[in-house]
Amino acid sequence: MFAKLDEADIAPVVTDVQVPGLSGFELLRILANRRLDLPVMLMTAYPNEAPRRRALALGALAYCAKPFEAEHFERTLTAVLGPPPRSR
Repeated sequence: MFAKLDEADIAPVVTDVQVPGLSGFELLRILANRRLDLPVMLMTAYPNEAPRRRALALGALAYCAKPFEAEHFERTLTAVLGPPPRSR
């Protein structure tokens, strides 16, 4: 499943905490074990402080509660990735 992950040009990773077959927390562990320095943003419909702390401790750069407005999502991605490059 992750055979090509090391070669892929991926950024950022945006995933839900509860995903059938592979939770967001499991994905964070896999990325950390492979030493892939990818910006990861987790989102959840069930916000709680303990999972937020867990996500951040595992390396997530953001943990957002759903639903959220598009502007909030954009601000969060900008905080995680930095501002987009300016076009010339």
